[in-house]
Amino acid sequence: MGTHVNRSSRNSVKHNSVNLKARAASRTGEISHVVPQTSSRESRSAYAHRARQKGFTWRSQTKEKVRTIILAVLVIAALIGVALGVTWLVFKAQVDGKMHLNDAALSEVLSAPEEKGDPYFVLIAGAFNDSMREDDGPHLLTLARVDETNQAITLVNLPHNIEMTMSDDEYHVLSYAQLLGGNAELVTQVENLCGVELSHVVLLDDAGFVDIVDKMGGVTVDLALEADDPDTGSIYIPAGVQHLDGQQALTLVRCDNYTTPLDTRAQVQAQVIEALLQQLLSKSRFGKMTSLDAVAKNVKTTMSFDELWQLVKSFGSGNGITFYSGIVPGQISVDPDGTFYSVNRAPFDNMMEAVKEGRNPDEAATISGLTPNIVRVSVKNGAGIVGGAADVAAVLEAAGYQVPEKGNADNYVYDETLVVYKSDLYKPTAEDILSILGNGRTVEAGLFYEFDEDILVIVGKDWIPTN
Repeated sequence: MGTHVNRSSRNSVKHNSVNLKARAASRTGEISHVVPQTSSRESRSAYAHRARQKGFTWRSQTKEKVRTIILAVLVIAALIGVALGVTWLVFKAQVDGKMHLNDAALSEVLSAPEEKGDPYFVLIAGAFNDSMREDDGPHLLTLARVDETNQAITLVNLPHNIEMTMSDDEYHVLSYAQLLGGNAELVTQVENLCGVELSHVVLLDDAGFVDIVDKMGGVTVDLALEADDPDTGSIYIPAGVQHLDGQQALTLVRCDNYTTPLDTRAQVQAQVIEALLQQLLSKSRFGKMTSLDAVAKNVKTTMSFDELWQLVKSFGSGNGITFYSGIVPGQISVDPDGTFYSVNRAPFDNMMEAVKEGRNPDEAATISGLTPNIVRVSVKNGAGIVGGAADVAAVLEAAGYQVPEKGNADNYVYDETLVVYKSDLYKPTAEDILSILGNGRTVEAGLFYEFDEDILVIVGKDWIPTN
């Protein structure tokens, strides 16, 4: 008996079995490396061993709680950031809305700095007029040069009663420009007077000024003279270091019954403005924000909140600020129409050049640095000497002085030649002219002599004709 399966058939079965295994392997793929499915990338047996250790469950739960807390903190921080951003935008919009000066005509005459970071000029106009006097525009007019890059502020007080020709071709005091043609006219006249381009305007009134000083915590000033002017009220402010509230500060900036009223009041007003700025800048970042919000309703300005905030930030705590101040050189003249201020043009031009360059205006507003070619002299014949005025004018012109006016005095009663100067600023020049002429004496104009030029020469009988 034998099998019906031949040898070749067994070999065939064996071969087929091998092929089936190969095909199975090709379908399932051959695994040469297994990556454990645990988060720690360890093997399942190692993970199982660790999971059986004491404290494993507590540590896992703690990590999960930490992750949850961190995620919650990040979400809350993001929400707070969004909320603060929205609050900041709302805050800025509110402040802008309170203080924005909406004046299309004014916007047309203002000029932005040529480059970001360049110094710019701001006009501060305060309607602090005495209630007993007729309203003729703002009596506080201060030109401020702001240099954020070099942390310097220069204040130039402009007497409100400087006479100027305005858009109606008539003479008016400077403050009247606001009544004549609004803020745009005021800006134009200040620019014409000072030879600068204004970038911004800040407007104040007396009630707003009082509120600002009070909300800033008052101001501290060092007064050379007492303030006791019945026209401004019953408040008396002694000389020396004084800390003033709003009403006292208003009385101080209004007071003008000094021996030299315009000069002294200008100095005092500059002190108060400087003290207010220092008070603001000395506050913390939050304090500066709340102060800006508190004073916004009392100020009207063309500056946006962003511009004000940049100014405040750039000056930091205020400790490193350089403050300069100056007063327009000139003198008071009185006539039946009122009291007016005449500008000494040459030293004022010198002073404004210093202001534009960021130098101390007080140092530049001295006549000693003037050359004859920028000094204007009026010559009058007060002796009746034939050709006397023309003769003196020729001598002065030969020395380099400008003589745009020459003629006769009202009468021929002058025994000696007089060289009349408007203020101490011109005294050295008057002495120089006297030395050129050889005869006569110098005299300060005061209230007795009125003339348009810088120096007045009245030819007396002591003059010896050059011919």
